[in-house]
Amino acid sequence: MTSMVFSPDGYSLAVGQSDGIVFVYRIGEFKGKKTISNKFPQPFSVTAVEWPNDDQLFIGLLDGKIRLSNQPDRKTTSKVTLVFDGESPVIRLIGK
Repeated sequence: MTSMVFSPDGYSLAVGQSDGIVFVYRIGEFKGKKTISNKFPQPFSVTAVEWPNDDQLFIGLLDGKIRLSNQPDRKTTSKVTLVFDGESPVIRLIGK
């Protein structure tokens, strides 16, 4: 695990990993039981995640790219799109 962030409503947790996968877990509603509600494989290690609102999850990568996932806490095949292409690793993402 390299980074994690709670959803704005507090019922989900996004966990970024060095193997390039972001898991979104549903928590709290199931009496302590966690469930994977989504999985976002990435081409590089995840270095930062930020969840500024219910519909957007930003993912920072070791290769300097920042990607955006829409509707991250829904079990969908939502795409992750490139929103920034940098040259240095993403160290931190800061929400509002």
